[in-house]
Amino acid sequence: MRYYYMDQKAVDLSATNMHVLDNCINRAMHRMFGIGDYDNVWQLRQFLGLSSIRRLVECRRERFIDGLINNKKYGVVLKVMSWNVCT
Repeated sequence: MRYYYMDQKAVDLSATNMHVLDNCINRAMHRMFGIGDYDNVWQLRQFLGLSSIRRLVECRRERFIDGLINNKKYGVVLKVMSWNVCT
């Protein structure tokens, strides 16, 4: 399922795809810096600002939904829909 908002595109990734992408980043870190221990790779990723793919997807989804809510055209509809679901 794809969502489009302005120039940004949000794609719903499966857990398997996120795991594969995380492994690619970890292997790249291992090759570039010569470290193999998972804890060291994770610390380096945190230092460089390379969060887990799952966290990056969550942040992007939050920005997408916030953009829709703040949009005059769709914001009112989303607020009414969320109100109907929550009550």
